[in-house]
Amino acid sequence: MATETHFHKELDELKENLLRMAVLVEGAIRDALQSLVKRDSELAKETFEGGDRINAMEIAIDDMCLRLLALRQPMARTFDSSHLP
Repeated sequence: MATETHFHKELDELKENLLRMAVLVEGAIRDALQSLVKRDSELAKETFEGGDRINAMEIAIDDMCLRLLALRQPMARTFDSSHLP
């Protein structure tokens, strides 16, 4: 039962990280549009540079997803070809 609780805790953490990244992406889109409309090259530059943080979060989230999936997979059985006809 403790394993299930730990798994749900990690899923909640994953959800929080996704929401944080979504907020950053939403802000980046807003800033990109503003920089375009106002022709603000400084804001455009800041927005572009902020993409590194979003990319890093995406990689961390991907890693977390892979780890969660790997830990939840049923044990793989070793294939023994000697039982084949």
